[in-house]
Amino acid sequence: MKASVLAPLMVLFAVLTWSLPAQAGKPGETGKPTKDFCGNDVAGKKEQCDGADLKGTTCVDLGFTGGDLACDGECDFDTSSCTMDPVCGDDVAEPPEACDGSDLAGLDCLDFGFDGGTLDCDGACAYDTSGCTTAPVCGDGLAEAPEECDGSDLAGLDCLDLGFDGGVLGCDGTCAYDISACTADPVCGDGVAEGTEQCDGADLADTTCETLGYPGGTLACDGACAFDESGCLTEVCGNGEIEGSEQCDGSNLGGLTCGDFGYDGGTLGCDAGCGYDFSACSTNDPFCGNDLVDGAYEECDGVDDAACPGACSAYCACPATAALGDMEVHAIDVGQGDAILVVSPDGFVMLVDAGTGAQAAVISAYMASIGVSSVDYTVVTHLHADHIGGMDGILATYPEVVVAFDHGGTSTTTEYLDYEAAAGARRQTVQTAQTLDLGPSVTAEVLHAYGGSANENDNSVVIKLTHGNLTYLIGGDCEAPCESAFDPGHIDVYKVHHHGADDATSEDLLQQMTPRTALISVGANNSYGHPDQVVLDRLATHGVDVWRTDLDGDLEVIGTSTSYTVNGVGTCTNGQTRSCGVSDVGACEFGIETCTAGTWGVCEGEVGPALEECTNGIDDDCDGDTDGFDSECATGPGHPLLAQAAYDTPGTDSIEEFVDLYNPTDSAVSLDGWTLSDNVKTWSFSAGATIAPHTYLSVARNAAGFEALYGLVPDLSGLTTALNNTGDVLILRDGASAEIDRVAWENFEPGWSITAATGDAIERLNPTVDTDAVEDWSVTSPAQPRGGSLK
Repeated sequence: MKASVLAPLMVLFAVLTWSLPAQAGKPGETGKPTKDFCGNDVAGKKEQCDGADLKGTTCVDLGFTGGDLACDGECDFDTSSCTMDPVCGDDVAEPPEACDGSDLAGLDCLDFGFDGGTLDCDGACAYDTSGCTTAPVCGDGLAEAPEECDGSDLAGLDCLDLGFDGGVLGCDGTCAYDISACTADPVCGDGVAEGTEQCDGADLADTTCETLGYPGGTLACDGACAFDESGCLTEVCGNGEIEGSEQCDGSNLGGLTCGDFGYDGGTLGCDAGCGYDFSACSTNDPFCGNDLVDGAYEECDGVDDAACPGACSAYCACPATAALGDMEVHAIDVGQGDAILVVSPDGFVMLVDAGTGAQAAVISAYMASIGVSSVDYTVVTHLHADHIGGMDGILATYPEVVVAFDHGGTSTTTEYLDYEAAAGARRQTVQTAQTLDLGPSVTAEVLHAYGGSANENDNSVVIKLTHGNLTYLIGGDCEAPCESAFDPGHIDVYKVHHHGADDATSEDLLQQMTPRTALISVGANNSYGHPDQVVLDRLATHGVDVWRTDLDGDLEVIGTSTSYTVNGVGTCTNGQTRSCGVSDVGACEFGIETCTAGTWGVCEGEVGPALEECTNGIDDDCDGDTDGFDSECATGPGHPLLAQAAYDTPGTDSIEEFVDLYNPTDSAVSLDGWTLSDNVKTWSFSAGATIAPHTYLSVARNAAGFEALYGLVPDLSGLTTALNNTGDVLILRDGASAEIDRVAWENFEPGWSITAATGDAIERLNPTVDTDAVEDWSVTSPAQPRGGSLK
């Protein structure tokens, strides 16, 4: 039995024993009265003790383990000074107990050299430190937090678990993973620009805003490891470099002088807005416009027009040949090149391009064969040898040429330098919207001039000729980006861009022009494969009659104000009728004409504007807009819509992808707070961004990449969504995060099976119709932004 139980029982037994009454003597004997009393230091039979007389009893006799037993004033044992071993389990830590239950004697894990955890007391009243923790020891072969690993203990992970695709994972001396032997595709976010990554964190692969063509600024890296160019400067007026829309900057005039703008001399300057300052250019005699024939190449001048009374042009030229009343456009067969001769109804002669150097004699011979012995103007559409090569020979053969027009660019080629020397003071730079004077019967409007593109073809000069009801388009090697920069309206005769190459004559251009006849200037069996079958198919789809110099030789278009022939062949079937008048498109005409003897007759009767029909591709109400571009057709949602997505680009997606929006409403819409999201990322429009009414807006991943591919400056850039080539969704949300529009592709969402090949894009068929169905969309080839602006 435990001492804690035995001691009280022994005390009770002693008390009971010593308190029994005195027994009588032996039977028959009479006892004597006891003479004990408490306080006489003699413990009587009835007393447990008395003073110092404890009857030989000690604390141990009473069940204690020690101490001093005493006697109180009632002659009962006083055990208050008796002692006893501690009781383990009574939650009181008493020596020799280290602890007892929750009583830890004020100690914790820290007192035992640990760095944390919970100290406990076990059943034997000794400390239990199993719940205490201590920092891991790197090198003990045991991976403990916060160690990633320790020696060969890699916590069960390998290279694959860390996002690599192979290799051997190791552990370094600091108990961190050693991935140097792991192999993988680049990991975006690891701070190292690898593989297809343009950048990664602070690693910009030695690229700066300047190396990307910007004048300065801070380049960053976005979450998709693509360049974030939002901090790059687009142009800085005053830094001496011509950038963006600047014509000049400080003393940098782009190599131009007053003479390039038609002045006789003086000093060309640059104003504070980086535009040309002509105030110091001189217009002293001689110059065209002073009513005196005194310039080196002037044939007449205003009132001093004795050589051709009443017929002097704005460039001081007399008509080179007699006025015939007909419009003549000749595509001279110069092999693989262009040479387009224009003879206006008023007798002015203009030669657009001159093939290669060897073709100057061929051109002169052809001109002589049709009775043209003089030239008023030459035009070089762009500086490639198959267009500029023969022009120095033409200028030498026809010294009476008054003006040699070109786009104002420069080159280091022999062909350019020969041309520059031959043109001399006659050279003038054409500007977009400029009108070239070919007499009162025809309008020659420059639709496109130098765009500053790295692709010289897209710098081509494009000229629209209008004679009565008939229109003609001549445009060098203008490719799709160049074509998107202007709207030619309806064109009857189209000199096909770039010899019929598949990078030009886009579907959009054909829809705008609805041409009747196409002239292709191209060399027989040329090494380029021109004209491309894709272009021939496009022309055939639009019902265009095609003539080619490689098959038909020299091409001669002779036209009145209402009809024309090509090499003497009529362009219509006898008895056929059509609308005619201002633009030959739909109801915006003023009459009907009939085909007689293969040519169209005179317009008769009147046809007034009608209500816009939104499905026929015609400007029925004569407001200048067709179908989806007409506000009358804007019956769909009254907010911007997704219009085009280029997700599989011909080069690098991260710098060439773009998204077009279209605003079909009559008001500008603020895009503050609006977002574009794919299945991974969300991108927010910049503060202050707006989209004008009936206007497209292009948002590019990368401004420099967009410009390099399309020759245009995007309206916005820095788009972070990475449009997946194998399927994705694109969602447009407004400032309240409400979904406005969505499009998906390549079966990313059920029903959205539309697929664009590399270089193509998906485009909304009608930018005002939104049913959130794949039927709203089609593939356009190649991808071509609707927004943006010329560089």
